[in-house]
Amino acid sequence: MATHGHVLVLIAAILSLMIFCPAVVTAMACPLYCLDVDYITCNSSPGTKFAAACNCCLFTSGNPGENGCQLHLSDGTTMNC
Repeated sequence: MATHGHVLVLIAAILSLMIFCPAVVTAMACPLYCLDVDYITCNSSPGTKFAAACNCCLFTSGNPGENGCQLHLSDGTTMNC
């Protein structure tokens, strides 16, 4: 059984993580649908073809430095992220 002191220490630890390590406490939830993507290009990396990802959210969560991206779909169309 946790005592009052243990609860205060736990709260202090959680607050410390939130202040000093916000990336540890934050998370991004992506929709769970998959488009038929051949490859991905981004304005931030001209000339680079990135491997296919199911959707923009899943790609950008794994490539946070990329911006101005387009999904190139297997039917020849593109979708802006």
